[in-house]
Amino acid sequence: MSRTTTSEESVPPMSTILPDKVCTKCLISKPLDDFYKKAASKNGYQSSCKDCFSACAKVYLQKNVEAIAARRKLYYKENAEVLCAYQKIYRQENVEAVAAYQKIYYQENAEAAASYSAVYYRENAEAIAAKQKLYNQENAEAIAAQRKIYRKENKEAIAAQQKIRYQKNPDAIILRAKAYYKNNAEACAVRSKIYNEQNPEKGREASRRRRARRLENVAEKYTTAEVLELYGTDCHICGLAIDLDAPRRVGVEGWQLSLNIDHLRPISKQGADTLENTRPSHGICNLRKGST
Repeated sequence: MSRTTTSEESVPPMSTILPDKVCTKCLISKPLDDFYKKAASKNGYQSSCKDCFSACAKVYLQKNVEAIAARRKLYYKENAEVLCAYQKIYRQENVEAVAAYQKIYYQENAEAAASYSAVYYRENAEAIAAKQKLYNQENAEAIAAQRKIYRKENKEAIAAQQKIRYQKNPDAIILRAKAYYKNNAEACAVRSKIYNEQNPEKGREASRRRRARRLENVAEKYTTAEVLELYGTDCHICGLAIDLDAPRRVGVEGWQLSLNIDHLRPISKQGADTLENTRPSHGICNLRKGST
């Protein structure tokens, strides 16, 4: 005996039944799900289906590129503050998503992005410089901390990059450095003094390189630790042990047996400031040897 179905079982709820609608463009009857909503229309949907609407919009955009760009530019200009505030909030709430999108975009549009950036920076150089200056002033401590961490984690990459840049533009870099030191003499002197007090060994190493370069001698970067590791801690002149804890300033008690980096061929006689041309010695032995 067959089971009789009630009206509630055979007819689905009214909320799930969506009537079809004929698209005014393609003239095909489609479900309402295939139409975009439009509050201003009588039935609350667009007259054309989603496919036709998208196709028409694409054609319109292609025909009116300049007009649309001008309209957008004007809109952004008139609503700059509101848009900036909105974008700032959005980026804060979607940091990872924004970063991932930007990375993919720049990878796929590297040349176009570089070209656009170059034009933009050229046309807005003063405004960008002023904005960056203000930002740097307001976030000086955070920027300094971030740079310190970055330099610590990327020493080799930074050194390689600086070497390449110097090899390509040695004259321009030297001129810029000279101009900077000339315009900021006092600040540079104070900074240099503090750095040398905190890093005496590095200060001595840099001083030796400067002396060699000033006389147009060969100079390469090496450390005092490398000299001691290669040649030991005995004075190469007298053969006795060097007191590595003794003060190295001439005239201070105990300086005679302190460590001194001696150049086999003196810098004053075209000697190179390189690891091969250096040996550890006592302060007094090096002083007695002089530039012979």
